[in-house]
Amino acid sequence: MRIASKVIDSEGLHYATVKKEVVLRRTESGRTEIVAKFMEDSRGLTVVTLQAFNGNTGNPQNTHFSFVGSEIPKLLTFFENVAAVEFKG
Repeated sequence: MRIASKVIDSEGLHYATVKKEVVLRRTESGRTEIVAKFMEDSRGLTVVTLQAFNGNTGNPQNTHFSFVGSEIPKLLTFFENVAAVEFKG
């Protein structure tokens, strides 16, 4: 098994519920790490994890989420669909 990792500096966004709607809120700056675990021989992904880190201390926050197995292609399809949306202004 191999592990690939990418750390992205973020503006510190956080989900919050306001008047029954989920919105993004700005928080202190931080970092987000994306970790992918895959099999070396087939390159088949087994786990993709998103983890948030405190920008000041570098410590991981309690916020993380993993996608496993068949959830991974569904996540990729979701991102492809979002990227394909055209907004008319």
